[in-house]
Amino acid sequence: MRTRRRLRPRQFIAAVVALTVLVIAGICALPHDRYVRFKSLRDNAVIKAGWIYERIHFDPTPIDVVFVGSSHTVFGVDSARVESQYLATTGRDLHIVNLAMPHLGRDLQYVLAREVLQTRSVKLLVIEVQEDESRSLHPAFASLAESGDIITAPLLINTNFFDNLAHLPMRQLRLFIHSIAPGLFGESIDFDPATYPGAHWDDTYQEHPAADATTVAPPRLESHSAEQLEQERQHLDRMIASKLMLPDALKGLETRANLNYLHRMLDVAGQARVPVRFLYMPDYAAHVLPRFQSVYQAYGPLWYPQDVYRHLAWWLDVGHLNNYGAEALSDWLAKALSNEPASLAALPAVGGQENCKYKQACGQRLP
Repeated sequence: MRTRRRLRPRQFIAAVVALTVLVIAGICALPHDRYVRFKSLRDNAVIKAGWIYERIHFDPTPIDVVFVGSSHTVFGVDSARVESQYLATTGRDLHIVNLAMPHLGRDLQYVLAREVLQTRSVKLLVIEVQEDESRSLHPAFASLAESGDIITAPLLINTNFFDNLAHLPMRQLRLFIHSIAPGLFGESIDFDPATYPGAHWDDTYQEHPAADATTVAPPRLESHSAEQLEQERQHLDRMIASKLMLPDALKGLETRANLNYLHRMLDVAGQARVPVRFLYMPDYAAHVLPRFQSVYQAYGPLWYPQDVYRHLAWWLDVGHLNNYGAEALSDWLAKALSNEPASLAALPAVGGQENCKYKQACGQRLP
C-alpha cells in the first residue's frame, strides 16, 4: 500500500506562501492596453493623463519642446502662446507641448518624460524646478507607471512604496479586464479623433473639468494684495514646519527619492541626445535660488524669469500665476527659446522614432 506523505506545518506554510507569491506575480504580469491605463484617471487634477498619451501616440503633430513639472507649469505655461510668439519672433515653427501634471513628484515626471522621449523626436526638454526638491512623490505614479517602475522604485525615503506595491495586483487585474472587455464598462480602447482636444492642453485660463464634473472652474483672472499672499506664505510655512523632519545628518534622505527620479529622467534625455533646460518657478516673492542649483546646472542652464515673478497682479495665489502671469511667462519663454540656436526649429530627429502607435491615426494631421 502506498503511504501518503503529509507536509509538516512549516512545509505547508512555505508551500502556501510560494503559491501566493506566484499567483500575485502572475497577476502583476497580466497584459493590458496602456491607453486604458492612461485613460483610467478621471479626477480633474489628473484627467490630463489621457490626453498626454493621445498627444504622444496618436497625434502626428511634431513634438519639439516638452515641458514637465507640477501645477506651477500646468497653470503657468500656455504652449500654444509660446508657439505663436516664437513664430512671430523668429518666423520659424516650433511645436511646444506642456506635459506637466498637478502635484509634486519627480516619479511621475520621469514616467511622462520617458514616454515622450522614447517615442517622439524631441529637441528640448524643459524641467520645472522650485526652491527645493520635494519630499513627497506623486500620488498618480501608482496608476500610470509600468509594473517594473513600481517594483523598482526607490525605498529610501519613499512613503508611497509599500502602498503602491500593495495596490499593484488589483490595478493589473482591473486593467486586464477593462482591456479585454471595455464595452462592459462603457469604455473603448480605440482612439477617437472626434473627441480629441487637439495638440494643446491649456489650463492657464481655466482648468479643465473632471470627466463627471457638474460645474465649471472659474477663469484664473483673480489677483491678491501682497498682504494676502504673505499670509498664504506663512500658512504654507507653518504646514511645512509641522511635518516630521529628519536630523541634519540625515537631511539628504528627505529628497533622495525625487533626486533619484530626476537623474533617471536626465539619463533618458541623455540617451535620446535631447538637451535640457531648467525653468525656475518659485513661490511668490521668493528671494533664494534653488537649493540644488549646482546639480541642475551640471546638465543645462537655469532659466529664471525674475521680471515676470515681480509683478504682484500676476499671481493667483502664493504658488501659482494667474492667466495674466501665464501670458507674460509664455512670452518670456518664447523669447528664451528664440535665443537658443536657430537650428533648434530645424534639427533632424535624433531622439525617439517619431512613431504613432496606431498607424491609422498618423495618416492625417488632427484638428
